[in-house]
Amino acid sequence: MEHRHSNRSTAELGIIIYRKNIRVAIGTIKNLSEEGFFAETRLTDVIANQPLEIEFLSAELDGARNRRLPAIVVHSNEDGFGAEIEHPLSTSNFYSATPHSSAAAN
Repeated sequence: MEHRHSNRSTAELGIIIYRKNIRVAIGTIKNLSEEGFFAETRLTDVIANQPLEIEFLSAELDGARNRRLPAIVVHSNEDGFGAEIEHPLSTSNFYSATPHSSAAAN
């Protein structure tokens, strides 16, 4: 049973995935909350409790203000992985970055 403390919203937000400060893959955030996200990616060697850094990309941010945050993998499958953001964030900054985002139920 999952224990979310904030609502999850759907998204279509491009990301770059880093491991130990090295770019290892790209992906797409499919849902996002203040504490975490699920990312679709072809990266297959992710395991629970693995630290990663995620750089959120947006055309509106024009590359100069991309945000890179530390995250910890919670689960993974053949479609991607779910991760917890180490420092909870205000998701309104990221929801405004994509016109495809909308609120979703827990």
